[in-house]
Amino acid sequence: SPSATADFTLTLGDLTVTGPNVQNVACTFGLSCVLQLIGLQLQTTNKMIVLSAGSCGDNGPTLSSVTGMLNAISVTDQSPYDSYDLGTPLAGQPRTDYQLCWASAPADGAGAAFYRVPVGLLTLNGPVQVSQICTMSLQCVITLTGVGLAASNQILLIDGDGSCGSSSPMTATFDGLTNPSGPSADVAVYNLGIARTTSDGPGSGYKVCWGHDGGNDYWNIELGTFSIDGPAAQGTAVTCTMGLSCTIQVTGVNLAATNQIAI
Repeated sequence: SPSATADFTLTLGDLTVTGPNVQNVACTFGLSCVLQLIGLQLQTTNKMIVLSAGSCGDNGPTLSSVTGMLNAISVTDQSPYDSYDLGTPLAGQPRTDYQLCWASAPADGAGAAFYRVPVGLLTLNGPVQVSQICTMSLQCVITLTGVGLAASNQILLIDGDGSCGSSSPMTATFDGLTNPSGPSADVAVYNLGIARTTSDGPGSGYKVCWGHDGGNDYWNIELGTFSIDGPAAQGTAVTCTMGLSCTIQVTGVNLAATNQIAI
């Protein structure tokens, strides 16, 4: 009949709690995401889910929606049963607060409510994926936003028919632009230079690809289209005649009243 903690004087025995410890982990866009847990007597039946909203044990939380990354994962079937392969995240929202929830032995198809144990937070490093635009004759500066951007990051501009992540990317050619390019002192800012000519002309027929370690992972994250405004190469020489009106017709993309030419 205890009334205070001091009244518990009889030792019944030791209590062992098995399962994972809480730890925060991080993964990066374009790189394989394998999580290593620390715990006690982990088992081959263990599983994990990844939430973008809600809490572990909720009946209706929101599972993560990241292209290439699993949100319901069984432990790797190898002792000590502490490794979870989430795949390679390719597209989605970089965040610092994805919630990892663990269950000891949930049945196949068991709902999220069975995953009651919060393991920690998952940070997903990488850039926000948005299209970019530059203008010929002006400094082309691309500024990214995201989580965990680093000096090792690179971007690559490719022709629109190509694919980010190809081992032989269809690199776009822009006279005056550095391509591929790494960030400046600010890891979010890429100063590519001044474009003078283009391989396929101005317009939105290009893609901008991102890689955490540049060419080592083939710039496998597609940020979006890359558009470049300005005049197209005219193809033939222009001839004017003394004594007659000299008019030069320039074609291109998003030409403006501020534009000028010089001879």
